[in-house]
Amino acid sequence: MAAKNRLGIFQMHDADGVVDRYIEYLLDDLRRNVNHLVIVCNGGINEEGRSALKKYTTDVFIRKNEGFDAAAIKETLEVLLGWERVYQYDELVLVNNSCFGPLYPLESVFETMEQKDVDFWGLTEQPSLPNSFSSPAIHSRYLPSHIQTYFLVIRHRLLHSEDFRRIWDTLPQIYSCEEAVIHYELRFTVFFSELGYIHDTYVDSGLFTVMNPEDNYEYVMYESYRLIAECKCPLIKRENFSRPLNNTLEASAGEDMTRAFAYIRDNTTYNVDLIWNHLLRVCNITDLYEIMHLNFIFPTKTRGKSEFIHKKSAIIMHMYYPDLVEECFKYIKGIPEEFDVIVTTSREDTKQQIEQLLAMHRIRNGRIVLSRNRGREMSALLVECKDLLMQYEYLCFVHDKKVSGAVGVSKIGQSFMDLLWTNTLKSSAYIWNVLDCFEENARLGWLAPPAPHHASYLGVNAEGWTSSYPATKNLSERLGLTGRLTEEKAPFALGTAFWCRSQALRPLFEHGFEYEDFAEEPMPIDGTISHAIERIFPYVAQHEGYYSGVMMTDEYAAIQSVNYRYMLNELLKQIKKEKGIPHYSYTFKQAMDMASSAHVREFILRHKKVFIYGTGDIASRYAANLVAEKIDFEGFIVSNGHRQQQELFNRPVYELTKDELDSDIGIIVALNPVHQREVLFSLKEKGYKNLFIM
Repeated sequence: MAAKNRLGIFQMHDADGVVDRYIEYLLDDLRRNVNHLVIVCNGGINEEGRSALKKYTTDVFIRKNEGFDAAAIKETLEVLLGWERVYQYDELVLVNNSCFGPLYPLESVFETMEQKDVDFWGLTEQPSLPNSFSSPAIHSRYLPSHIQTYFLVIRHRLLHSEDFRRIWDTLPQIYSCEEAVIHYELRFTVFFSELGYIHDTYVDSGLFTVMNPEDNYEYVMYESYRLIAECKCPLIKRENFSRPLNNTLEASAGEDMTRAFAYIRDNTTYNVDLIWNHLLRVCNITDLYEIMHLNFIFPTKTRGKSEFIHKKSAIIMHMYYPDLVEECFKYIKGIPEEFDVIVTTSREDTKQQIEQLLAMHRIRNGRIVLSRNRGREMSALLVECKDLLMQYEYLCFVHDKKVSGAVGVSKIGQSFMDLLWTNTLKSSAYIWNVLDCFEENARLGWLAPPAPHHASYLGVNAEGWTSSYPATKNLSERLGLTGRLTEEKAPFALGTAFWCRSQALRPLFEHGFEYEDFAEEPMPIDGTISHAIERIFPYVAQHEGYYSGVMMTDEYAAIQSVNYRYMLNELLKQIKKEKGIPHYSYTFKQAMDMASSAHVREFILRHKKVFIYGTGDIASRYAANLVAEKIDFEGFIVSNGHRQQQELFNRPVYELTKDELDSDIGIIVALNPVHQREVLFSLKEKGYKNLFIM
């Protein structure tokens, strides 16, 4: 129990109305450090969530999802509790659900801060940095330094003052995340500091602050590892595990979250399943792959130290082409004898050749399954082998590969096949290392070789979905998947070769596919159920509570890293040459802006009137590029009630109303990903179809 008489207010919001276990873990600790806890939820909570929250307090309030945490706290203080009840306490603790943790007991944090003579305190303070907001509410070039309000403690002198009531009395209505930051988080520290109240933070922000505000950055977003490992910060921002990689690359190589997660897993008592449970429920699997850098590189000549006890495992391979059978058997010879080997084929001549080679190489654990020539490798796996799949703990699947003259020379297919087989079955040591990895990572469900980037496959991967998104979306609905499947984020692996934990693909394996589900030969080159299945594996694993990644041999990783570097550098050189850029210093995001301007020009030329949706940093950056390249556009659009200025770049700013805007205009959506999702839904609901998403 808290030594001081503390009131805690925990504010939360979940788009699905779910109270994840990480919230309960945080509340378990918070409840031990306050005398009374109030929970206020922005938006609905399901019945299971309500029951979970009522374990901590009888004061659970559900309100409309309006005004973000600022409005929720204001309503709690003024209405739901009332000031008379608030004044019964010496301290007020404000916490929200934007963090995982505590990684260390909150009790030790309170004990440390008890030694400091302050009026309010938090965990972290953001130093002053350049103003990126478009709102006229902030006139200065730099944002003020301020305590971040995800964890805030107000002591008696401030809590019981008229000044504290006044900041809530004067809080304006809040319609956006930007407004919540401006009118609550930024204002709080400045408002009370100017009145003479003293503040401090648990983490020494001086470790991350320099004199010139231009050189400061959002260290809570970029320094998770140092914060938890060196500063012993008890909370880590949830957003850091899912923020777009292009944002991360603006200031780092993206190493931070991989290291932070490993530190939490290996050096704290915090159960990382609490993190995975939430991320796999709410995030797109490709976002997780990118921000967590889920590449797994295994040696092929030596096996790492492992206590892995062999579990029943099988390797299923589909062979169609007789002239590729011997090539496939180069890999079969390296498979450990503990594994069952199942070879499927739809050709009698190929079957006979496989039988001869199985006998010749004395592969006693091998068997042949004859399939129909409809659906190729997909039907062989999901129809002909369906009764075998769930008999094994781990499965590998791989198939032979050729390309037709329409795609390119035969070497293109040979190289793709080498990629698939090398990165699944290179050697006995490699296979054991893969299984050791599954054993060591209980939430790992599916691993696939990297997608090919040679020849015309480069373009295929740039498109990702090609024309197969509708078929994949339909299949996802048939399987009842709940993963965040979106056309804006393509899958990170193609080729239908993989290792998996069978349980991770259960909905797919037990769906009950029939040959009639698959296209007859000649199979269309895209958009079929086979192409949908090729893309859906990681989403199935995500639905089952597992993450997925890319697997490579150490040799292949060396090859790929050089290829990626070469292709990226050559593309950047071309962009620089075409745009006539005189300098060499630009970020990935700036390079993307430059590369997209040609597409924006085409979009603008196709429509009589084009507007940019947004007036913030992203919209301003794109608008500046368009103005510099003399690409004309009509003006800007913001959501109703959000217009803070009449003009930007000498162009009008409109609110999104039918009176001012026709539904056939073109709209360039230039928002951050969080706001982008909300706005796209609203635009499509209002009938706007001509959208260009930056």
